[in-house]
Amino acid sequence: MLSIQASVMACPVCHSELGEQVRSTIFGADFGIHLLAILTPFPFFAAIAIGLGNIFSRRASREPGRADRDERAPSAAATTQKEQPT
Repeated sequence: MLSIQASVMACPVCHSELGEQVRSTIFGADFGIHLLAILTPFPFFAAIAIGLGNIFSRRASREPGRADRDERAPSAAATTQKEQPT
């Protein structure tokens, strides 16, 4: 823990005029606008990914052959019940 504190204290940029300029540029008056510009695309990309996922999952469930085969083919239990006289 002491070595971490020593390395932070040894930073030549952090406590200098250059460090203050860097911090004021990054966290200046335009910080909110820049943060908004960086984060804005992520909800749109997430919405597109979710929408495409829903479209492809519906398309996969509608493929002929999967559900149609299951509905047309009688199950083994149903055939044995029909064959047995009551």
